[in-house]
Amino acid sequence: MKNSKIELGAQTLVHEGRFLSYLHQEFIWINWKVGNYEMIVRNKVNDIIAVLPVTSDNKVILIKQFRIPLARDVIEVPAGLGDKPNENPLAILDRELKEEVWYESDNAIFCFESPTSSGLTNETCKCYIAFDCKKVTEELAHEWAEQIEVLEFDLDNIFEELDKLNQQWFMIWSKVYGLLFWLDKLKKK
Repeated sequence: MKNSKIELGAQTLVHEGRFLSYLHQEFIWINWKVGNYEMIVRNKVNDIIAVLPVTSDNKVILIKQFRIPLARDVIEVPAGLGDKPNENPLAILDRELKEEVWYESDNAIFCFESPTSSGLTNETCKCYIAFDCKKVTEELAHEWAEQIEVLEFDLDNIFEELDKLNQQWFMIWSKVYGLLFWLDKLKKK
């Protein structure tokens, strides 16, 4: 759906870093006032995939990861960037499950696509639930800068556990709640 009150004009590259670029986006209001919006885009990334792993015995696997921009730990689902040309989203999903939580699944479903921070970037994240996840290894394959701790929760009391973590100064990624909502919706069908 197009916004009839705003038209986009020229986009100007202000700075290109190794992973991110900083842009100015010109926009024109219906009354012909011209504005300039600052935004960030990722370089060479096709997709961002997030996945909620669920085991056959109703365990939900999440991760705790220190996030430098926030200077604190964040509770998240495994997620990763599709930075290889023409990489299939399910291949990214499989890679991130194995790399971040040591699980695999042959039963993943797409739930929704969501902006990561719509006031800052054009980036979106495709969110999946992986059912019947099985642990395949204890060996971590994390990237050198990742400090990930794998957390396992019973589905029956996950919201209470997340509330406790939130009270202990952990931030919970919004996509965790969105995917748990979808999981509940799918289980009720």
